[in-house]
Amino acid sequence: MRSIARMQQRSIALENVIGRDSQAHELQMRRDAETSAFLENSLDGIQQIDAELTIRLANKAMLKIVGYKSEDYIGHWISEFFGGDLDDGDEWYTINHD
Repeated sequence: MRSIARMQQRSIALENVIGRDSQAHELQMRRDAETSAFLENSLDGIQQIDAELTIRLANKAMLKIVGYKSEDYIGHWISEFFGGDLDDGDEWYTINHD
């Protein structure tokens, strides 16, 4: 009888943990959606570039600034669009439309 009661307690404890994890997951999903909407609808141009200098993200404002569609911009190396050389300290403000 004790083992059944112990198993029931463990089951209840596990259900509580699962419930908390589910709530935390839902909260994180909402926060991710809010952050994504904020970035996408920002009036400022925002882009994310990885360590290899590949463009990973660009919001609508950034795409309007550079004049490219998402599929023609994201996934490309930044130097395809902006002039300057990282090694010589140049400012990256010239947009290449070659």
